[in-house]
Amino acid sequence: MAFLAHLTDASYSYWHFKRGFTVFGLFVLLLYWFLGTALVAWAGWPIPGSVVGLMGLWVTLVFYGRVPDWLKLPSNLLIRYLTLMFVPAGVGLIEHLGRLQSLGVEMFAIIAASTLITVVAMVIIFKLTGKKT
Repeated sequence: MAFLAHLTDASYSYWHFKRGFTVFGLFVLLLYWFLGTALVAWAGWPIPGSVVGLMGLWVTLVFYGRVPDWLKLPSNLLIRYLTLMFVPAGVGLIEHLGRLQSLGVEMFAIIAASTLITVVAMVIIFKLTGKKT
């Protein structure tokens, strides 16, 4: 029975426990994404379903009062590899190079303005809540 000895190892059990949390958390994130997409398709709203799903998740977490551990693990995993998710956006820019050339200045102005608004909003929120960075 030596091949079963690793089952009593604490790190092995913790790894399986952590992996179960990650799978369940990813399932919940995908469920909110799916529900948001379904709601947008049903209601005919002109916003992405993933945004509606994210807002639903945010509302749920506000009512819950904290981020549960089973959601922290997959969230940290996704944030760790977030830069890889910009690759499809970069490919899309290259694919629509003509549109970028014709509307580039307007797009740059919109991106710069929205970034500035986001930064100012975050500063105001941090000052109001007293959070230190």
